[in-house]
Formats: sequence, structure tokens, C-alpha cells
Amino acid sequence: MTRLPILALLLVFSVGGYPQPPSSDVPSRSPLYDRIDELEALGCGYFTYRLFRPQAYADLRSTVDIAEDPEQKVICNIPRPLRKEKQILMLRPAQVPALQFQLLSVPDEVVKLPGLDATVAPSFPMWDRRPIGAGALSYLDFSLHTQMGGENLAFAFGITPTLGLTSTAGLGTRARLFVYEAYAKASYKWAELEIGKKNLQFGNAAHGNLLLSGATTPMTFARFGIRPHLLGKGFGPVTFQTFVTVDTGSTVTPGAHLWGIHAGIRPTPWFEFGLLQLYQFGGPLAQGLGVGDLLKMLVHISNDDMDKRRQKQLATHFGFHILPSVQLYFQLAFDRLGPVNGWFNDDISWLAGLWLANLGKLGLRIEYVQTPRTAYQAEFWKSGLVYEGTPIGHPLGPDAEGLYADLHFPDIKEIRPSLGVFLEKRWRHPDAGQSTESRVGAGLSLSKRWIKTEVELATKAAKVTNLRYVAAPSSGVVGAQLTLRYSFL
Repeated sequence: MTRLPILALLLVFSVGGYPQPPSSDVPSRSPLYDRIDELEALGCGYFTYRLFRPQAYADLRSTVDIAEDPEQKVICNIPRPLRKEKQILMLRPAQVPALQFQLLSVPDEVVKLPGLDATVAPSFPMWDRRPIGAGALSYLDFSLHTQMGGENLAFAFGITPTLGLTSTAGLGTRARLFVYEAYAKASYKWAELEIGKKNLQFGNAAHGNLLLSGATTPMTFARFGIRPHLLGKGFGPVTFQTFVTVDTGSTVTPGAHLWGIHAGIRPTPWFEFGLLQLYQFGGPLAQGLGVGDLLKMLVHISNDDMDKRRQKQLATHFGFHILPSVQLYFQLAFDRLGPVNGWFNDDISWLAGLWLANLGKLGLRIEYVQTPRTAYQAEFWKSGLVYEGTPIGHPLGPDAEGLYADLHFPDIKEIRPSLGVFLEKRWRHPDAGQSTESRVGAGLSLSKRWIKTEVELATKAAKVTNLRYVAAPSSGVVGAQLTLRYSFL
């Protein structure tokens, strides 16, 4: 960890290059990331580093731009909907304004995660982190992006005002107008300086990552970053990011802040590695930090003095592209390590995934995740690692495990169906008088893409035992989500 600031300086002054100029950002929640992953896996894209989100639109588009170079000898054999996605990317040199409408039916109330000042809606824990409760919810977003400048120096701005209408049990119907995301960014070549409110994400797991999981509400932060770029010919992209948030918004630990440091590299098409060190500091119980303590924070060690001044969490992501269409990925997250024989039960949260993008005409993804009982918690930060009541870690929370399998079918008249099954257990070792909540279920989604318009319908049904950790017989829940997007080309 002490080498990360040195790495950042080397990246700023490195002599390598990158073919794309600075540009506006693509929100972390955008489906474009998954589609570009699929384009690359099916042989229609060049390898780039995409584990830290959001990223500049030009960097994502470069996966397809580079693939157009005949010297790359890319073989493009993809289904019709993705062929259309590639066509749309080539038509849009910059991120365009978009209108999005979401309608959600939530079958169950929010569930508090044990040991954390955070809640999730288990049926749709990753659905953009809007205000949520049992009932019907609808949101209308207008995303506006603009950029100015040239190939080296550029400025980008974005804002997403949102109109929300919620009809929840016991609360009636309420309307709310708010800014969901916003940012202002200055870029010089591949260096970026930004202030904004965004959802930050680390990793590409489909059902939540171990840190900056994607289930967190947008954070208000200042960030310095080095965009993924080539250090030299024959050596793949590298990147560096560091950010500091304002108050995490926890009523349990008011006045706390987050500091994150990320470094990533993809030296070859078959391997990628990312590392994220996240700190929480400040708050009513924590001791203050001096200048010397900031340097000590960069070393991932535990001692009684520093543990009173900052909470830490280290996460790693390893991706192995065994074949272009076969990917193995692993994530680890921990704050300290005890005896070796207890690492994976008591200390380390871990996630393993297998993605087969071209299994005949099908696509298959399997993920397993497990978190220890003390995950994301610390003595002097009673809230744990949270932001405004949402988890920064995996949406299953501490002391949990989950198994997921998703099957993607060939398109039917350009409608893409997929089927998923899952098993989740929260609070596997509950306190006296409490019980483990378990969910077994399945989900079906259908999506269709036009040039400007996109529609997606997702449904999920589950059998829930011991809802909210209260011993109770199993009951069935059903939820649905409808998303409509229109992009101004």
C-alpha cells in the first residue's frame, strides 16, 4: 500500500498513450458496462480495464473502436441485440442526454443488516438505491451530460434530476424532486480531477461486489484519477483513483468520512487485477488524525492506536479470462487476519464467479459469496461501513452467504430473455431469540433494444423463511420492475 502514491506519480508522467480523448462519464448503474463486457467476451471488443466505475464514455467506447482496427484481427460473432449495441456505440461519439422511467413493485419491507446502520430491499437490492419501502414506486430521471475542450484538455459536466412518486404501506403517496447524481470534471490527457455525487463501484460481480458493491446510494466526493491507459506497447492498461467523501450521513456515527485508494492493471487479455483500500475516519467515538497518522493509514496493519483513529477495509479483484468467452473471477475483502485456519470463516469475505458467455447459444454465470460475522464493522464506528443508510459492502451484509446462477437465452425477435435462481442466507449465526433469514427463488427478465429506446421487465419470486430474523413459517413474495429508457441521439 505504501507504493500506491508512487504508482500514481509514475502513471501521470508515463510515456504511454491511450487512443481516446477525455469525455463525460457513464453512470455506474448503466447497463452499458455489462454489454461491453459481453461484446469483448464474444470476440467483438479489445481488452480494457473496467473494474472501477464510473468511467469515461470514450474509454468504454474504445473497446469497440479498437476492435474496428483490422490489425487487431477481432472476429465479431454476436447476437443481433449486441450487434445493434455495437452500432449504437459507433453512432454516438459522446455520452448523450437520456430519459429513464422506472416502476417498481416491492413485495416486502426493507431488512436491516445485522451490525450495520444500513438496510436493503432483498428483492431488488441493486436497483439504484432510491428511497424505498413496500409498495409501488416510480422514478423519472433526466440525465444530461455535456463536455467541452480538445483531445488533451477537457471539461465535463453532468446532472440527473429525478422525480419520485412512492406509494408505500402506511405512508400513503408522496412525490419528491431531487438531484440523484451530478458532477463536474476537469481532465488533462488521462488525469482527472472531479467533484460530484455518484455511485462508485469496484468489481464486475453480477449480484454485488464485496466493497463499493453497487448497492450504495450515490456518494458526494472529491476525486483524483488516472484513466486506464497504456504504459507502453504490448503492456495493457493501468489506472489509479483516490477519493474522499463528505459526511457518510449515518445517524449512529455522525461526522464520519471515507477515503478510498484504488489501483488496477490488466497487463494481458487474460488477466486483470484491482485493489481498493477504503478507510473510515472521524465521528464522535474516533480519535483525531494527525499528519503523521495519514501516512500510517497507508500501511494495512492493525494496532490499538490506529484502530481508534480509522476503520480500514482492503478488497481485491482477480479476473482470469481463460478464453475470451470464459472468465473466472475472485474477490477478497478483510480488515485484519487472525490464524490461517480461520481466515475464510472468521476474517475474510470472499466471492467466486464463473462466466461462460458462449455456452453454445446460451450464456451462464454462477456466483457464490460468503461474509464473516464481523464483516464491515468496527468498535469505534458503530454504523459500520455504510453511506446514508445503505451498505458499502455486499448487500447480503455480515454473516451471510449467497449462491446465484443466471442463464441467458438466445434472443427471440431481438427480445433477450434470461432466467436466474438464487439461495441467500442472512445472519447465519444469529443472537439468542433471532433466526437466520433465508430466501430461495427465481427471477425472469426480458429486454428489447432499439436505437433510441430500450425496455426491460424483471420479475422475481422467492420463498422467505424467518423474514427480518424473526422465527416464522415460510411465505412467498413476488416483485416486479419495469424500466424504460430513451436516449437523445
